[in-house]
Amino acid sequence: MILVPTISFEYRMVHLYLPLLLFVAAHEPRRSDPLFVALFGLLLVPKGLPILFDDVNVGSIVNPLLLAVLMTAVVVDPALDERARQRLRAIAAIAHRRRSLVAVDRL
Repeated sequence: MILVPTISFEYRMVHLYLPLLLFVAAHEPRRSDPLFVALFGLLLVPKGLPILFDDVNVGSIVNPLLLAVLMTAVVVDPALDERARQRLRAIAAIAHRRRSLVAVDRL
């Protein structure tokens, strides 16, 4: 048993440390940061109990679901962020037009 240890799928979560470090090193705060922090936190917490049957525990079911949510958030977040930027640009353009119209009316 010492020479050939049992497989633990929780140790595969070590591969999330690099994306987590890249996330922490990002300089720009984003609106979706709490979502990413919660997902990383839930993924890295060991979920050993309760054992459902044989070697299947709750982590074997929850971790793939959390990874799917994280992957979806990583794909969807930039698209939503770009839409938000476009909306802000449109609002800024409308505000600029109103200011210029008010300035013309004052003349």
